[in-house]
Parts: sequence; structure tokens; C-alpha cells
Amino acid sequence: MQNSGKLFLKVFTALILSIILYSCDFFAPYDLEFVSVSQEKLEFGMFEIEKQFVITNVDSFDVNWEILPAINWITISPMSGKINAADPDTVTVKINRSKLIPGKYSDKIEISFENKTNSKFIELLMEIKAQLRVSQDSMRFGIYDSLKSFKLFNSGNYPLKWSFIADEEWISVQPDTGTLLVDSTKFLSNGTQSNSTSKYSDATVFVKIDNKKISAGDHIGLLHLKTENG
Repeated sequence: MQNSGKLFLKVFTALILSIILYSCDFFAPYDLEFVSVSQEKLEFGMFEIEKQFVITNVDSFDVNWEILPAINWITISPMSGKINAADPDTVTVKINRSKLIPGKYSDKIEISFENKTNSKFIELLMEIKAQLRVSQDSMRFGIYDSLKSFKLFNSGNYPLKWSFIADEEWISVQPDTGTLLVDSTKFLSNGTQSNSTSKYSDATVFVKIDNKKISAGDHIGLLHLKTENG
């Protein structure tokens, strides 16, 4: 009888444990192995401002998800939702470069799930920089030439300040300083080009030679270009 009592106690204890385990599984029935995100990394190109990813659940249970408070240079919509096998969620991520200085930026989006202690993460990568391009790196003036021009371009996504100083008094530059803004028509929203107008991302610079200040013969002069943020 004593052995029977011990056997009954073991069976009863095992039954209680089974009920507890089943109860825990009932309140958190899904497994994160069945939940996935379409991308582990969102890398924004020079002029990309919007990307998307999809949260999918292949199990039959509903899954509630939420994105934890994000960094200040991105906007996420929606921030929470419910997914199941027939209804995945598409999440849009937009970035705002306007209040940031040039540099490389990286951070993560954390997606938490109801009744689960572990989360899923998506890495964000972005770079802000001004990028100067000059139409030519030398100019040759003939005997009858006194005025020529070249162009400056900003092919980056941040405004570029520039200035010139001539090393010879017989060379003058007009204008000798300025700012190249960003060509807003290049920005892409979810792969579609913006309809906004250009914002003076190029400038024409005129170089004038004062022949009265030089003697006959060959002369060489240099224009020293100084830039900020590029």
C-alpha cells in the first residue's frame, strides 16, 4: 500500500506539472520561430528617405507586436499591430536628415511581441555628406582670352559651402564664395523619385584675367578651393 501511495503521488505530481505547462503554453501559444521579418537590415542610399519591411506569422495564432520608441531621426508607421498566417503587416520607415550633421549613422529597430521576452531587431544604416564635383581642373587662356567659366556641383545630400582664393593678383573669381544646396529632385520615396524642384545644387564660377597686370609670355596661376562639410 505504501508503494501504491508513492506511485499515486508521482502520477499526481506529473499530472499537475503537465497542467501547468499546458496552461503556460495556452497563454503564450505561438513560437517566435513562426514569426519573421522580411529584412534584417535597412540601408538607406544617398537619396532614399523611405523603406518598408513585412512582419509575417505562418502559425494559426494571432500575434500582437509593438515597436519600441524609435530614434529621433526616423518615423515608423504603424508602431504596433496584430498578425496571423493570413494577414501580415507592412511597416514603413522614413528618415529625416534635416536636423543631422554629416556623418555615418546606425541604429536598430526593436520589435517586441506579446508574452515573449525576446525581440527581433532590424539594423538601420544611413550616411549624410556633401560631395563636391568640379567640371574641370584646369583652364588655358589664349592670347585673346580674358574670361572663362567652370561649374561646381554638389552630388551629396547635405549643403556644401565653398570659397576660392587666387594666388595671383591678375586673376579674379566671381563669385568667390557660395553654398551648393541639395538637389531635392533626387530624393526617392519607396523607390519613386520626388516631384519637388531642384535647389541650386550647382554654380557657375567665372575666372577673369587682367592682361594689363602681366607681361608677355606664359604664366601659371592657381585657384585655391576651400570647402566646409565636404
